[in-house]
Amino acid sequence: MADNFLEKRQEAYRAQAAKGLSKKVNTVIKLAEKSAALSFDGLYRVRTDQLEKIVQAALTVDSLSTRCLILSQNEVQRLVEVCNISIQQGTEGILLGVSGAADTASLISIGRLFQMMLLQAAEIGLSVSYTQNFDAASVVDALSLSFEPVMLLAVGRAVK
Repeated sequence: MADNFLEKRQEAYRAQAAKGLSKKVNTVIKLAEKSAALSFDGLYRVRTDQLEKIVQAALTVDSLSTRCLILSQNEVQRLVEVCNISIQQGTEGILLGVSGAADTASLISIGRLFQMMLLQAAEIGLSVSYTQNFDAASVVDALSLSFEPVMLLAVGRAVK
C-alpha cells in the first residue's frame, strides 16, 4: 500500500512539473513574439546603458566560445551599405558570434544568449528584430572582427 501511494505521488509530481515547464516555454514564446518588432520608432534612441544591460543579462549564460558586440548606429549603417544586410536603419545593434568553429554547442550557446537578450529587452520595454542571413566574412572585414558573427540583433522600441 505504501509503495502504491509513493508511486501515485511521484506520477502527480511529474505531471505537475511538466505542466509548469510547458507554461514557462509558452510564456517565453509569447514574450518573444510580442517583443519581436516589425518596425521601430525612428524617433526613439536606445541608450548605451540599455544595450549594456541586455548584454549583461546574456552573459549570465555565456560560454567561452560566444561573443557579443554592441554596434553603434554608424556601424549598423555600414553593415547595411557594405554587407547588404537587411536591418532597419536608425537602430542600435548587437552582434552575436563565436570565436571558434560554429559547432552545435556554440550555436546552442548563441540561442541561449538570444533568449536572455529577448527577455531582458522586453523587461526594459524594448523590442528586438534579428537577422541570420548575411555573409559573415564581409561583416568580419567591414568591422575588423576577431570572431565570426552568427546573428545580428536590432534593438529599438516597437511602433505601437
